[in-house]
Amino acid sequence: MILGYIIISSEGLLIHYKFFSEINKNESELSLFAGGITAIQSFVNEILKKDIDHIKAGDWTVTFVHSKKFKVLIIATSTNNMAKGIAKKIKDIIEPIIGEYNGIIDNILTEKINDILSQKIDSDIDNINKSFSNIHYI
Repeated sequence: MILGYIIISSEGLLIHYKFFSEINKNESELSLFAGGITAIQSFVNEILKKDIDHIKAGDWTVTFVHSKKFKVLIIATSTNNMAKGIAKKIKDIIEPIIGEYNGIIDNILTEKINDILSQKIDSDIDNINKSFSNIHYI
């Protein structure tokens, strides 16, 4: 099940987020999370010359897709294999939009991203979550 997504600038600023389930965080908590994740990513990249692909926390996984100007994080249950595909799709949709704004994050940019993702991604995630909830294990 996909629990939500977060879009963070390469500088660690929160651009956009949306949750589909039990996650209930306010924007200031998510801004701290964005800065912390960016610091960890920068440290790993500096030392290992690698990007973080996944972080596992209990039964959740945070999946990363990186762009030069931003990163997309998908928070999902650890059993979800669709997270990377959804993250790449979000990246492909918003990369041209963020490119138009030359790295300036403002309300107009975040509203534009929200509108486009609401039209093009949110129903896909709802469908994935519905099909995931219909799977029963013996």
